[in-house]
Amino acid sequence: MLRLFKQIIIQSLRKQQKLNQKNFAEKAHLDRSYLARIESGKCNLTLLSLKQIAEALHIEIREIV
Repeated sequence: MLRLFKQIIIQSLRKQQKLNQKNFAEKAHLDRSYLARIESGKCNLTLLSLKQIAEALHIEIREIV
Protein backbone atom coordinates (compact mmCIF):
# COMPACT_ATOMS: atom_id res chain seq x y z
CA MET A 1 0.00 0.00 0.00
CA LEU A 2 2.76 2.44 0.95
CA ARG A 3 4.65 1.63 -2.26
CA LEU A 4 1.53 2.43 -4.29
CA PHE A 5 1.13 5.75 -2.48
CA LYS A 6 4.75 6.75 -3.23
CA GLN A 7 4.44 5.85 -6.89
CA ILE A 8 1.29 7.97 -7.24
CA ILE A 9 2.97 10.94 -5.56
CA ILE A 10 6.12 10.69 -7.69
CA GLN A 11 4.20 10.31 -10.93
CA SER A 12 1.80 13.11 -10.05
CA LEU A 13 4.57 15.54 -9.13
CA ARG A 14 6.49 14.64 -12.28
CA LYS A 15 3.45 15.32 -14.43
CA GLN A 16 2.69 18.59 -12.61
CA GLN A 17 6.15 19.76 -13.64
CA LYS A 18 5.37 18.64 -17.20
CA LEU A 19 8.27 16.20 -17.33
CA ASN A 20 8.12 12.97 -19.29
CA GLN A 21 9.81 9.90 -17.83
CA LYS A 22 12.90 10.25 -20.01
CA ASN A 23 13.57 13.87 -19.10
CA PHE A 24 12.78 13.30 -15.44
CA ALA A 25 15.03 10.24 -15.26
CA GLU A 26 17.89 12.26 -16.73
CA LYS A 27 17.26 15.10 -14.29
CA ALA A 28 17.22 12.63 -11.36
CA HIS A 29 20.28 10.73 -12.68
CA LEU A 30 18.28 7.51 -12.88
CA ASP A 31 17.73 5.00 -15.66
CA ARG A 32 14.38 5.57 -17.38
CA SER A 33 13.40 1.92 -17.07
CA TYR A 34 14.11 2.02 -13.32
CA LEU A 35 11.92 5.11 -12.97
CA ALA A 36 9.16 3.37 -14.92
CA ARG A 37 9.38 0.39 -12.54
CA ILE A 38 9.21 2.74 -9.54
CA GLU A 39 6.12 4.51 -10.91
CA SER A 40 4.43 1.20 -11.70
CA GLY A 41 5.18 -0.19 -8.23
CA LYS A 42 7.33 -3.03 -9.56
CA CYS A 43 10.39 -2.21 -7.46
CA ASN A 44 11.28 -0.62 -4.17
CA LEU A 45 12.93 2.76 -3.86
CA THR A 46 16.37 2.98 -2.36
CA LEU A 47 17.14 5.90 -0.09
CA LEU A 48 19.57 7.24 -2.69
CA SER A 49 16.94 7.03 -5.46
CA LEU A 50 14.40 8.73 -3.23
CA LYS A 51 16.91 11.53 -2.57
CA GLN A 52 17.64 11.94 -6.29
CA ILE A 53 13.93 12.04 -7.14
CA ALA A 54 13.21 14.62 -4.44
CA GLU A 55 16.09 16.80 -5.62
CA ALA A 56 14.94 16.58 -9.25
CA LEU A 57 11.44 17.63 -8.17
CA HIS A 58 12.82 20.40 -5.90
CA ILE A 59 11.01 19.02 -2.88
CA GLU A 60 11.90 17.50 0.48
CA ILE A 61 12.00 13.71 0.83
CA ARG A 62 9.29 13.96 3.49
CA GLU A 63 6.86 15.17 0.83
CA ILE A 64 7.12 11.77 -0.84
CA VAL A 65 7.18 9.49 2.21
